Amino acid sequence: MLRTVPRDEESINECWLSDRDRYSHQGLYAADRATKPQVKRNGAWTEVEWDDAVAVAADALKRHAGTSLGALVHPATSNEEGHLLGRLVRGLGSHSIDHRLRQLDLSDGAAAVPFARPFAEIEQAGVVVLIGCNPRTELPLLNARLRKAVRRGAQVYVIGSLDFDATYPLAGKQVLAPPALVGALLDLAKAANDGGRLPESGALADAIAGRDAGSDAAALIKRLGEAGSAAIVVGEMATLHPQASVLRAAARFVATATGAAYDEIPLGANPIGLAAHGVLPDGDGLDARAMVAAPRKAYLLYGVEAADDLADAAAWRALADADSVIAFSAFASESLRQVADVILPIGLLPEIDATLTNLDGRTQTVLPGAKLPGQARPGWRVLRALGAALSVPGFDFIEIGELRAQLAPVAPRAADGRIAAVPAPAPAEGLVRIATTAIYRGDAVLRRSPALNAHPLTRGARVALHPQDALALGIGQGGAARIGAVVLPVELTSQVPRGGAWIEAGYAETAGLPSHGAALSIARA
Repeated sequence: MLRTVPRDEESINECWLSDRDRYSHQGLYAADRATKPQVKRNGAWTEVEWDDAVAVAADALKRHAGTSLGALVHPATSNEEGHLLGRLVRGLGSHSIDHRLRQLDLSDGAAAVPFARPFAEIEQAGVVVLIGCNPRTELPLLNARLRKAVRRGAQVYVIGSLDFDATYPLAGKQVLAPPALVGALLDLAKAANDGGRLPESGALADAIAGRDAGSDAAALIKRLGEAGSAAIVVGEMATLHPQASVLRAAARFVATATGAAYDEIPLGANPIGLAAHGVLPDGDGLDARAMVAAPRKAYLLYGVEAADDLADAAAWRALADADSVIAFSAFASESLRQVADVILPIGLLPEIDATLTNLDGRTQTVLPGAKLPGQARPGWRVLRALGAALSVPGFDFIEIGELRAQLAPVAPRAADGRIAAVPAPAPAEGLVRIATTAIYRGDAVLRRSPALNAHPLTRGARVALHPQDALALGIGQGGAARIGAVVLPVELTSQVPRGGAWIEAGYAETAGLPSHGAALSIARA
């Protein structure tokens, strides 16, 4: 029997390990673990030898080389694998590769970058503003730092779409449905502008012109400016927002105007590393959202579970309609088997030698602590074999040390706050979805951990409504609501603002629903 224990590193985790990290290893041993290469022939799945599977995958990719190929990469993918994926896809003449799978608004070219203020220094801040962020579920180690900051006298303010259970007293909070979140950030930007600073973005300047920021926004800007050490932390509810570029532009301007650090929590385990190692579109390449809006003839999926890791049902349909889908995956889930043509079994992070990049931009090494099951192989070895089969340059190495010698990370350009336009808010018809990721359902391994899925915070698929909205719909506590073809149990809670419907992502029952910030048609079932 082995225990999962943390390494002690004062600047990263001190001595802490979250439950999500401690018990996720149980998911490694799920019944649907992919242990042998599989190929779909005449609609039936067949286990094959590695040489056969690689040849079939290579043939499919060769037939669809060029702009008809798109690659969707899970954000927990290692730096080594990310580097090889970028080299492979570009070697085949495509520039459509992305790991930002659930983000809806990438019009500002946003990519993950290290925290402006070192992670460990958050606890020294005098004022912290959390925008669309629930650190307790998104980044538990950040929540621990914030708790220490508050005990030292820091003030933490929340502007978001859920009244989450903080583990420390808040100095103030605004809980707003997603459409109203944009107005709240524009008010903050206007208050900063009233203090004498001008936004670099003409579109942002136009959007705040004539606004009345209000006394609360002005007071918060004053506190940020006087704090001496302040931070603005942007989280999932802002990053997944349909107008995320506007929220980022406003938040960055506020940070610049007040001297605060701007920190955006990446979605996933290694977005900073993947952005630095080329897992982003360039040239005429499409981002993840565009690859769905303009479907490709072939897709390369890397560590992606089609029904759970993508933004909404449109992505699922794009995969289902493609001519070829080549999946590198640790699991052969039923949803993946429905869309894929080849499944190449790869190792998970606890089973492989890999590096990732943390919030401070530091490279962290992962060493294997578990054996690969069956014929599964480290992803970099499978990519090496596939690249060699396709005669793509740069795949003639043998050992991982040789591969690491090729790595040349480039710091991606952070969104600079310049946006094309700020669209006028459209009146929402019905309630608007709030789609945070369930704390223990964020990736394939977590979704398969018995201990974590038995935890009370894994509440299951349901829709949470403000009591007054539920009353207007004629739905009571314990009732059921119909959303399109989906029927979900209803929870009534004042944690949800009026006009919002909180439906967590990560459950099979909610995978086909519209994405975060989308209007929903909800009726009593």
